[in-house]
Amino acid sequence: QKSGVPSAKSYARLDASTSLPEMSSFTVCYRIFLTRYREESTLMSYAISDGKDNELRMDHRTSGYKVSLHSRWAKTKVLTPLLVWSHWCFSYSARSGDWKIYYNGKLESTGTLPNDIPVLDGGGAYIIGQEQDRMGGGFQRDQSYSGGITDLNFWSKILDDESIRKMQRCCKPESGSRNLGRSYMQGFQTG
Repeated sequence: QKSGVPSAKSYARLDASTSLPEMSSFTVCYRIFLTRYREESTLMSYAISDGKDNELRMDHRTSGYKVSLHSRWAKTKVLTPLLVWSHWCFSYSARSGDWKIYYNGKLESTGTLPNDIPVLDGGGAYIIGQEQDRMGGGFQRDQSYSGGITDLNFWSKILDDESIRKMQRCCKPESGSRNLGRSYMQGFQTG
């Protein structure tokens, strides 16, 4: 969206051959360059059916960074800077319900979601740049992400604080269970 005009047609989708596995505990890390805020500024969304379209969702909003897991929100007031690269990590344990959010290698927020939240099922539709209102679609232009993303990785475990600090400093990162590549287009189909 170089023009700055929001679009429901700008997104990347992880192709079916590299779909996410089932995960009970996980960490996701990435770097972004946010160029402008939208209504929801959804960086990524994961759906496993039309009725379960917010299984995992990450929004960089003017009110703070928010992560939805099974439609339950981990909310922070941590703001994403515009026009500068920033590093983000989110970790979650289904056993305890504990979550952590890191910004530029520093632990910024923690909390607990109800422990009745099930594991994150595999095989769904993973979209970068749009919020799904149904599995793999239902995009709205004002829920789009505007910016760049790189170094996107998923791990099916909780990374420790030192591993996240090393990643943020651009030390050799531990490869993810699902290393989605240096270029966000690797393994993705664009819309």
